[in-house]
Amino acid sequence: MKFSGKPGARCGCCLALFIVPGITLVMFLWSILHPGNPTFSIEKTRFPAVLKFDHKGLNNSSSSSGQLNDTTISLQLTLYNGNRIEGIHYDNVNLNLSYVFTNPNARGHPLRREYSPIDHTTIPAFYQGHRKRAISWVDFSAKKVNWTEVRGLLYSTNNTLIFRLDLATTMRFMINEWNTKTRELIVGANVEISYSGYYQVIDVLSKTT
Repeated sequence: MKFSGKPGARCGCCLALFIVPGITLVMFLWSILHPGNPTFSIEKTRFPAVLKFDHKGLNNSSSSSGQLNDTTISLQLTLYNGNRIEGIHYDNVNLNLSYVFTNPNARGHPLRREYSPIDHTTIPAFYQGHRKRAISWVDFSAKKVNWTEVRGLLYSTNNTLIFRLDLATTMRFMINEWNTKTRELIVGANVEISYSGYYQVIDVLSKTT
């Protein structure tokens, strides 16, 4: 009996049957051994002490003094684990909020930004499954900030305010019942607030060690 087709073609098909699964296996092992870091974002903010307008754009000057005296700053934070199979164990997530200002009296650097600590808080340790999104509102007490002075600066010049959020935690990736070594995750983000209460997140920086 003779086989139809050329011997070279049959060898090529056989070789492909080994190469394709091999490449798939290598990519799978690479993803396990090199899991991706979670992504961090600030989805929403609440700054009652500086809001001149409400969410509809209407003047908020007639609002109660209690609202303007509410010095709580609230941020909705999101951590997204985009890995296909790896979960993440987070230890306590430490959060520090600072007020960013320009010091005109700084020697040699009149436009240098400086940071005034406002408050810090902690999110307790938790586990996050693969391709899961963890969302949490976090409150900071900002009684140290001179809000009367801040509002005066903000409204008179249509200026913007910048607040700095720093996140630090340690984490371990979990693959089935196996945990990787501990990594340190450090994230920093500047939140810019306009006089109308609108905001944007700028200069998001993160690193792991």
